[in-house]
Amino acid sequence: ACPHRAPAPPPGGVARARKGAPKSRPPPLRTPHLDLYAEQYGSGANMVAMCPHTRYWQTKLAQVVREIRDQTGADGVYIDQVAREVAAPCWDPTHSHPAGGGDHWVTGYRSLLERVRQAVGPQAAMLTEGNAEPFLDTFNVFLMLARIDGLVGAPPTLAPVFPAVYGGYYLPAGELFFTSDLTEDPDIFAGKLGTQFVLGYQMGWFSLGGRDNQRPPMALYSALGAPEHAPERAYLRRLSQAKGACTDWLVLGRMMRPVRFTGTAGEEVYPPVASAAWRSDATDSLLLI
Repeated sequence: ACPHRAPAPPPGGVARARKGAPKSRPPPLRTPHLDLYAEQYGSGANMVAMCPHTRYWQTKLAQVVREIRDQTGADGVYIDQVAREVAAPCWDPTHSHPAGGGDHWVTGYRSLLERVRQAVGPQAAMLTEGNAEPFLDTFNVFLMLARIDGLVGAPPTLAPVFPAVYGGYYLPAGELFFTSDLTEDPDIFAGKLGTQFVLGYQMGWFSLGGRDNQRPPMALYSALGAPEHAPERAYLRRLSQAKGACTDWLVLGRMMRPVRFTGTAGEEVYPPVASAAWRSDATDSLLLI
């Protein structure tokens, strides 16, 4: 689901509708000159950002999610970008919020998500992209695309502050995997999985095929099933089993200061040894990886 895009499915978190749609369509965000926030995504369609504070859009997204649940029997819904997108000021005087300021973005989305939760029921899983603090209690899983691969636009050092502060209160998942991670250098694939493991992430987020407009290509799932990548599948399986055995620490615990290793790292994208320390309050113990 994408709360900012329409039409759906999936519904978009940071709501967007097609530019030039009839006026009966959702009320968009407005700039100080009352212009639209125009955007384009992979499809090339012209889109405009919606205002999450409006009752129309809150009702529409809940309706779309309910239709997805009823038609597919899905056990959960992914709502794109809610915990990732930067809050945008809205200057439309008809949206019942202060023009150009106020807390309309957070309060609007929280109201929207309350409606979505009512639509899917209390047992359904709700996922979003990002990990913004105002939405930690509204989603079950957070898609963490932190560019931890050290290659594409990554920060020089990843500081795992969030699992250190909020470990045990949120479930992180995902990473940007590319087809080349397997086909060109499987060590990159293994490095990403290892980093996800020590950070307590749900490992994976392997894209399916069927698209040719991703740069670089991300259709990794089919490649992972090839016979020559049996070692990578085995590694993923072993890490998943280890994570399951360490639930008290990696899922329900909190990340502590990692172990530091001395020595020369060389030119590697990843450190020679990935390490972490996780505390479990339930067992009053520390797990060293």
